[in-house]
Amino acid sequence: MSSNAFGSDFSRHRCTVVTNTGFSLSAYYKDVYKSFVAVFNATPGSTVGSAYYRMDYHSDQGLRETLSKGFSVETVFSALALPSGKADAAVFSSVQDAGFGIGVTSGSSGNHICFELYTDKHYTLDSGIVPVPGYYYHVAATWDQESGMARLYVDGVMKAEKTVGSTLSLPSDSASSWFCIGGDCSSAVNYAERAWQGEVAVARLWGKALDAGEIRLLYEKVINKTQVRATIKLTDVAYLSSCHVGAGYKYHVYAGGLASSDILVLGSGNREIVCKTVYSPGCLTATIPADLVSGTWSLMLRRAEEEKVLGSVLFKVSSNPALPQMPKVFAHRCVHNNSAGPYENSLEALKKTQTYGVYGAEFDVWMTKDGYLVVHHDATIGGYSIQDSNWSQIKSIKLSSRGEHLPLLSEFLDQGLTVPGVILNFEIKKHSTVARNQACAEAVAAQLRERNMASQCRVMSYSTEALDRLRSKIPSLQLDYMGGDDPTVPAKKGYNGISYNMNLLSAHPGWIELCHASSLKVCTWTPSTTADLMTFINLGVDYVTVNNVDLAKTVTGRPYISLP
Repeated sequence: MSSNAFGSDFSRHRCTVVTNTGFSLSAYYKDVYKSFVAVFNATPGSTVGSAYYRMDYHSDQGLRETLSKGFSVETVFSALALPSGKADAAVFSSVQDAGFGIGVTSGSSGNHICFELYTDKHYTLDSGIVPVPGYYYHVAATWDQESGMARLYVDGVMKAEKTVGSTLSLPSDSASSWFCIGGDCSSAVNYAERAWQGEVAVARLWGKALDAGEIRLLYEKVINKTQVRATIKLTDVAYLSSCHVGAGYKYHVYAGGLASSDILVLGSGNREIVCKTVYSPGCLTATIPADLVSGTWSLMLRRAEEEKVLGSVLFKVSSNPALPQMPKVFAHRCVHNNSAGPYENSLEALKKTQTYGVYGAEFDVWMTKDGYLVVHHDATIGGYSIQDSNWSQIKSIKLSSRGEHLPLLSEFLDQGLTVPGVILNFEIKKHSTVARNQACAEAVAAQLRERNMASQCRVMSYSTEALDRLRSKIPSLQLDYMGGDDPTVPAKKGYNGISYNMNLLSAHPGWIELCHASSLKVCTWTPSTTADLMTFINLGVDYVTVNNVDLAKTVTGRPYISLP
């Protein structure tokens, strides 16, 4: 691993380690371990589309055969936060109806360090140890084919053992046959499950079941006898991980839990810069020193004798740095609250969006069998398939008990005209036939031309037939492709941008740069946390479509770099 958080296999096996980068993943050099340590800041137990490491082994028959004869899995980690509710969190794991891994369980008896594996069925070995946040643990687990025994060790001491059988079950499909560091494998290439929040210093596999003496020696090699409990607890940390700066510029870090005595410290190699830091509630502002040089620096918060690593920052120093541009915010299905009102994609929700101070409203459009354009997300309403029903069959259906009616696109467009500064960004849903997709596009184009609204709208779709028909009818209309292909596809089609799910886009961050090189705009949906939003701010997307509009306005509306 290096300071930019890219992982590698340093064993003689030299497996390929794929780094799914993201704002929630960083690394710093920890002298006590003489290596870089990965820092994961995902919500514990969540599903993430970025900020984890992946090592595939489906086609590595040699590794699979070795593991099937007995193995040991070893990791050194600390937790920054523990999972809540029924969620578990994984540290180093490949568990998907088969496999094995180390993590932390969540249950009525507390969060315990555990070892999971599959033989004839699923087994869990529970250490009974609740990890102390910020404290490093050496955890090793073994399985021996000959005896059929599984054992779990914490800090060199065996905490659990169980007879589990002599046939290890590993995932047979390529989608699930991978080890995850910072979470657990999933059945898809685009995300990891049971995400970790904490640090991982060691993640190793051994091709045999080590005995208790060997486990003890591993523990004694890595244990940090001087470690103390971490007391710095921050929430919703936000900062730019790559930015242009100059001497005297102000660099802002936002978080809950900051203290007036906190100081920001930059580190690179053996060099440390203690920044002049000004505290304000929820924010630390560091003055960029004149001797800062371009490069990747670790970013740390120092409070008295304790330090907390926040991540790393690529500073690009110049005499005339450009200030960062924030993505514009679309309200997903308009500003809504289905339980309290207004209901999603209702006319009332659009009206609220127009008063909310966001760039635009996002919504969805279907065409009925008799040619009416209806604003609704799902393909059905009240048991009726919209595209297979006439308008007369569905027009009286209410969206909620509050009485919001099912709106037509014409109503949305007319309301949109009353506030021309709010962009209408809508999806033509993919219909069952090419002819229906094209007919829907024809009808949309007619309504936009009738109102001269092309400049106030963006239209997106998975259907290239719909987008191509719109392009032929209104050449100036901004069109976004949703199909999930690499950027060469929408670029060749002459579209104006892409609108991709956040998990897909975070799995292919290089696509953003490729889009911009082809003059394509990039929108992603639907980042829901500060960490999610910061991932895409740092990746440089142009638009975010969100459910939590208040959070997005806060995160995108504050300065991260200020002039001297």
